[in-house]
Amino acid sequence: VEELGFSCSPVGREAGLSKALDKAKTLVFPWPKMYFTRREVSEIWGFVEGGGGLWVMGGWSKVLNQLLHKINVHLYADIIVDDMVYDSLVYCPVVEDIERHEITKGVEELIPIFSRSLEARKPAKILARCSSRAFSIGHGPYRPGDRPPIMCCAEYGDGRVVVVTDAKMFDNEFINLADHRTLASNIIEWLGQ
Repeated sequence: VEELGFSCSPVGREAGLSKALDKAKTLVFPWPKMYFTRREVSEIWGFVEGGGGLWVMGGWSKVLNQLLHKINVHLYADIIVDDMVYDSLVYCPVVEDIERHEITKGVEELIPIFSRSLEARKPAKILARCSSRAFSIGHGPYRPGDRPPIMCCAEYGDGRVVVVTDAKMFDNEFINLADHRTLASNIIEWLGQ
């Protein structure tokens, strides 16, 4: 993020979310593990509706579903497996079914690491799906042939939201794998517009 000319500040609960949102253009949640309070949810959606960006990655599905229901996005407590089209493990499917969008410009391939799947309805739009051989294990609905989705975006009020079901793709260890760096750059740019 800082390489793109943006500043980055961690926000803790003790500092107060509303103070941080006053200065922010984009809020990024990589792997949130704690439930949000009703007040925090209201502040987050007020921020987005007023023109802010929200990027949510991976995480425990119950925590994220509490936040994402507003844009009709649901994350499943599953892991996507592809026993035919994968990188080093069947839990690392190669994703090449990518919709054209501003955030997917220059993105031809993604390799999520132990990713969950999601379901999205309007206003959300699915941007990336696994191959037809991929399926869910655990508590997900996807069987071979269903092409589980792993990324979506939405516009809400004057703001924008991106949901990616895997945060590890953007860790230092995996950011240069496939087109992860390009995707991250595009997401930050799009959310900040």
